Amino acid sequence: MDENHRDRLVKWQTLLVPGLGPIERVVAVFTIGPPLERLPFASFKVKVIERADGSLFGVPNVAVRTADGTPDWIGGFGKTVDEALAECLTYFLGTVDDRAKADLFEEDFEGQTPLSSEANL
Repeated sequence: MDENHRDRLVKWQTLLVPGLGPIERVVAVFTIGPPLERLPFASFKVKVIERADGSLFGVPNVAVRTADGTPDWIGGFGKTVDEALAECLTYFLGTVDDRAKADLFEEDFEGQTPLSSEANL
């Protein structure tokens, strides 16, 4: 690559496109399970996203519904991919534990179907 071309390249963190929001990138995708205790599906995914400022955010492709049926979408922040994943999973399990009933069914969750599909991320 010649020097003139390299000078024109813009890093994704600073790229601004009119009419579009900030750019983030997926830096990792994890499959959780099987088996999954108390969950009515075989597995789910967590993707870790890097924001332009360098912060990392882990987000699952499934959310527990609250008592009123609203999905409780959670996520976890971290300085590393592992920290963001661990915080995300801790918060996700917290939302599962907040459900009083022992048996959870697919209708107790909001997510993309099937929950374990690669296409969900």
